[in-house]
Formats: sequence, structure tokens, C-alpha cells
Amino acid sequence: MTKIKMSYEWYDEDKTAVRYILLEDWNWRDYHAGIRASLFSMMNHPHLVDSVIDLREHQRPKMPAGLAAHMSSFGKKLNKVLSGNAVVIGLADTDRQALPLDTDGTLPTIDGAVYFADDDKQAQHILQQLRANYGV
Repeated sequence: MTKIKMSYEWYDEDKTAVRYILLEDWNWRDYHAGIRASLFSMMNHPHLVDSVIDLREHQRPKMPAGLAAHMSSFGKKLNKVLSGNAVVIGLADTDRQALPLDTDGTLPTIDGAVYFADDDKQAQHILQQLRANYGV
């Protein structure tokens, strides 16, 4: 029996952000499979959706190898409703310091940026700022 190592749900009532929750001893294959599965629930979504990657529940002693390369895909626009921006909650400071961050503390990507938050309150603040930029 295969255990689910990533789940997803709407992060807010307005469905402007989807939260990906990494569980157990996940790996990058689990992450990418979960992202692709979630895209079906957004196929006809009426507005842009930001991604929230929640690392607070996983049980890995450290992040899987290739963090910087894979993290640049966190906000990737895999379909037209994804904004290209992502907020990561719960990444250890040591992992964050190893990333090629911009001067504002974000990780720039081809489609947007990856932002970092320690908790939901910080994540919601970042998402509100992003929505203001979209005119939502």
C-alpha cells in the first residue's frame, strides 16, 4: 500500500491560494506528482492562484538533495491559473541560507518568486501583498 506523502487543499475561502502539505519522508518525485494531480482541480478556475508549500508536517531529518534546483519550480506556471509565485512555510534557516536568494530574501524564478514565511500569519501577509499587486 502506497502512503500519501503530499496533500493539497485550498488555503483560503476565496480559493486564491492552494496549500501543498508535504508529509512523512517525502521526496521530489512525491512533490512533483502532487503538484500535477492538483492541476486538475484548477483547470477552469476563474482567477490566479498562488502556491503555498507547507513543510511543517514532514518528518525528514533534512531536505532532499537538490533543494535550490527544485525550489525554483515551486511557483512554476504549469497552467494558466498559477500565478508563478509561491510561499514556503517552515523551511529551516540553514536550508534558506544555502539558497541563491535575492537581496529582498526571495528566490527569483522564471515565472515569479518564492517567498518564505515562518507561520500562517506571515504567509497570509505575503499573499495579501501579492493579491494587491494582481488587483484582487
